Formats: sequence, structure tokens, C-alpha cells
Amino acid sequence: MFSKLNSIAFTALFFVFFWTGYGRTAQVMINALDLNPGGKDSGKEWVELYNAAEIDMDLSGWTLETTHGYKVIYKIPEGVIICAGEYWVYTHDRQWLDNIDEMVILRDAQGKEVDRTPLLSDERNDDGYWRRKIRGMDTNSESDWEFKIPEKIFEGGEG
Repeated sequence: MFSKLNSIAFTALFFVFFWTGYGRTAQVMINALDLNPGGKDSGKEWVELYNAAEIDMDLSGWTLETTHGYKVIYKIPEGVIICAGEYWVYTHDRQWLDNIDEMVILRDAQGKEVDRTPLLSDERNDDGYWRRKIRGMDTNSESDWEFKIPEKIFEGGEG
């Protein structure tokens, strides 16, 4: 009898955590961002979202929120859809991300937190940006993230 109850309980937990997706990581996540692009930040800072789901996701009414300094809440407009396995990039028309100790939070249309970055900093004022080390991998750890400096391509030989 006890073993039968254990089997039923295990099956119920399996259904809740795996079939409903409760135990899985977010399907849409913050994949990369540039806190401090080269030159003036205004109109050039960006946040990239990635849809790790196998279906298209409607982001209408979702929000991107900053947490440091002048806090910004950007509401994603109606009709923004990220296809499965694709990206969507948002660039604010003014400076909205702080260069030191900034965190960005993604919330769904009901206000539920879907994803967040760790506290990130970038004082380089160049093309370096933060990104997930492995696209679609979210273990809720700072180790998911790395600072990437794009390689420069020099024309006419070595640089």
C-alpha cells in the first residue's frame, strides 16, 4: 500500500514539475545587453531577449525594468512576437542603463518575474557587452554570464 502511494505521489510531482514546465527555466530570457556602448549612451544601449521555447511567444504587455539609479520600466507594445529560437532587441531612445551595478528584470504581462540579470557593470565605453555564455542556459547564477569584447577586423593586413 505504501509503495502504491509513493508511486502516485511521484507521478503527481512529475506531472507538476515537468509536464506543466514549473521546474524548467524561463522560455523567454534576457540573453545579452550593452550597458555602456562606445560614445554617448543615449539611444545606443540595448537589451536582447531570446525565445528558448519551441513555440512563438507574444510579449505584448511584458516589461523590461532597470533597478539602479533612474529606474525605467519599458512596456513592450502590443503585437511584439518572438518566433521560436529567435531574438528581439530593444534600444531605448535615451540613456536608461547605468554603467555600474545595473540589473534588468523581465516580467510577463501579469507582472510575474520571468528573468533577471545579475548586477552587471561596464565602465569601458566601447563595444563590449554582457551575454549568456550558453544561449538559452539559465541556472540563475552569475556564472551564466560573461563580458564579451567583439574582435576588431583590420583591413589591409595585421592590426
